[in-house]
Amino acid sequence: MRINVRAEIGPGLLIAHCGGITLHPEVVIGRHCDIAHHVTLGTRGAGSQGAPKLGNNVYVGANAVLIGPIRVEDGAMIAANSLVNRDVPAGATVMGVPAVVVKQRTVKEIAQAPEVTL
Repeated sequence: MRINVRAEIGPGLLIAHCGGITLHPEVVIGRHCDIAHHVTLGTRGAGSQGAPKLGNNVYVGANAVLIGPIRVEDGAMIAANSLVNRDVPAGATVMGVPAVVVKQRTVKEIAQAPEVTL
């Protein structure tokens, strides 16, 4: 794993399988997020500015790549093998290359979702 000490990581981060994870120094991760193996959170390329900012209770599936100055809002889910290069709204499930919204939970559903606690 390559997790830079400057990355801002909230409490309760779950990394169940710790292989191949790379986090850029500018990454911000909210509370109670779950990051699977072989995930990259970084910039769009060498010399580019801006890295992803994850809200609370975000799930990032295996082999997903999140690049650029994007925001992934609370309760969002990123499917395995997805390329996320634009903002993800709260409660959305995205997948694909590039990732698109395939499911959108309501504000009520997000509020009722159990929070991951460790």
